Amino acid sequence: MADEQEIFLFIKELGRLLNDYKKCGEVPFRQEIYRDILLLSDAINYDNDDNSSEVELNRKTNSRV
Repeated sequence: MADEQEIFLFIKELGRLLNDYKKCGEVPFRQEIYRDILLLSDAINYDNDDNSSEVELNRKTNSRV
């Protein structure tokens, strides 16, 4: 289980990935970034005792994949 500092770093990285996703115009790269976003989101949720594997992102973001 991650400590508070690690969770903070995960969230910070998630923000960077979201920005990269918004800026990226190439579909293969966007898909990889999206997968990383889901993976990191699951890790954050797991560490916060939410074991669900589904992560809901903004529908607008999902439609761009």
